[in-house]
Amino acid sequence: MTGRTAAYILLLLFVAAGVLADWCFWPVRQPGLTPNDIIQMIGIVCLVSWWQMADAKIRDGRRRRAAMWWPVLFVPVGLAVYLYGSREWKAATFMLLAFLAGLFAAMIAADFAGAYLVHGAS
Repeated sequence: MTGRTAAYILLLLFVAAGVLADWCFWPVRQPGLTPNDIIQMIGIVCLVSWWQMADAKIRDGRRRRAAMWWPVLFVPVGLAVYLYGSREWKAATFMLLAFLAGLFAAMIAADFAGAYLVHGAS
């Protein structure tokens, strides 16, 4: 397993664990900004940056300066900046959509699992 694959799998597990933690601690209504939200923000930035570094190492070993800073400011834009700077536009578009689709799928699956664990099969 490459570092890029490991980073993406850890990102999916981290996001899913964050959604499940929300269900465990706040099953009815989440109260504004929570410590879990802050941990999730920092973790997602770190894991997406790790994925970019691992991908750059596989491809050519370099990331542009903008690709290094945008993930810290706004992850989806930073990911798009990196992908469009390192690939042809068709491949970058596919990769961006697949990357984000995987994240959303992990969040949705964890949300359904959390709702099932908290409220049962009713």
